[in-house]
Amino acid sequence: MHFSEGDIHGGSIGTALAAIAGIGYGLFLVFTKKFALDGDLALIWYLMLFGSFYLFLPFYKEGFVWPSLGSVPSLMGLAILPTIGGFYCTTKALNYLEANKVQFFELTEPVFATIFAFILLKEFVQGLEWLGAFFILVAIYLSEYKPKHKIELESHDHQQTL
Repeated sequence: MHFSEGDIHGGSIGTALAAIAGIGYGLFLVFTKKFALDGDLALIWYLMLFGSFYLFLPFYKEGFVWPSLGSVPSLMGLAILPTIGGFYCTTKALNYLEANKVQFFELTEPVFATIFAFILLKEFVQGLEWLGAFFILVAIYLSEYKPKHKIELESHDHQQTL
């Protein structure tokens, strides 16, 4: 049995952990915006420091295992590009956009993961995955789309307030 196939009262452990991660990440976006934290490298450093302290207990409980020498370049690539780079871009985006808009754009993550999985791992999209990707893209489009007449009305209202 794989970890993601474990059972929690009829549900998947993987699904529960993903939901907890989603809640935590949503809170991260909202609190970063609420407390007006700059999305600079110092914030990323503090997040990494907090994460190190936070993960100490699981490492202590489970036992630390050193990675093999051959996996170090891959681990460094994963740490620098998607993790640190992703957090940096997310916190920077919060300086320019509302938290809900940043999250909407980040909802494209499964779509890009699917594309990269197809290109790099030769995985194929099946069944409901197509439907999920479609709904994600439609939701992003609908959240960002403004009819032309609405844009004109907003522009007209803005000119009147000047």
